[in-house]
Amino acid sequence: MVAKDKTRRAWFTGLSDLAFPPVCLVCRAPLSEKERHICPACRGEISLILSPLCTRCGRPFFAAVGRDHLCGGCIVSPPPFDVARSLGVYGDVLLSLIQLFKYHRRFHLAETLVRLMTDASYPGLKPSEFDVIVPVPLHKRRLRERGYNQSLLLARGLGRVWGMPVDGRGLLRIRWTEPQVNLTPEERERNVRGAFAVRDKRGSGRFGFARVLTQRRGESLYKDASVLLVDDVYTTGATVRECARVLTRAGARRVGVLTTARVVVK
Repeated sequence: MVAKDKTRRAWFTGLSDLAFPPVCLVCRAPLSEKERHICPACRGEISLILSPLCTRCGRPFFAAVGRDHLCGGCIVSPPPFDVARSLGVYGDVLLSLIQLFKYHRRFHLAETLVRLMTDASYPGLKPSEFDVIVPVPLHKRRLRERGYNQSLLLARGLGRVWGMPVDGRGLLRIRWTEPQVNLTPEERERNVRGAFAVRDKRGSGRFGFARVLTQRRGESLYKDASVLLVDDVYTTGATVRECARVLTRAGARRVGVLTTARVVVK
């Protein structure tokens, strides 16, 4: 049955490619049979975030050479996560792909973004050192509006490639928050404060109880776990910091952050 399904899908894909030859979703250049969604030229234009960078938050430094070291922000106010890294700068190619994936229901782009993320290396962050991948959750209202959680799709893809468990139910978004797009960094911090909680071991869906758990160490699903938090874009870090704070309060031993892209302001 599985073989028949694969054959049927391949047949329909072949017909579709004949009628609508595949093109790069960024520049519209024709794609070869081996290429999916993005051409080699556009892939080569992705600005990868490599050393030198901040050893804690992953912010890139603009010097062409130099050692990784803590940035001023992490020295003055250390974030609640242990390490954060991103594939590349949020601009041009990655911006186009993520916006198509996130706002235009191009679910299939999860595969392309996951491939890009798993092909890269992240100085100071080894996925194998984490116990579980946890996506940044959406509020149930936004999930109904959008129809899917893009971070969960990324997390599942990463889990399949890296052979890691993915938990998309343990971290909850218990309070509606306004879109972060036009908010200042300070407004973003206030907007997400108290918006997340951790589900208890019994799987209780009572949000009030889950909120209490975030204030007590050692009573959650993540007690003593090393958690890799996954999201699509790191803008100011307000969302992942709040998630990391909640996971740590709930007993997580270590929290890392991995995003597809990061907003970089020179």
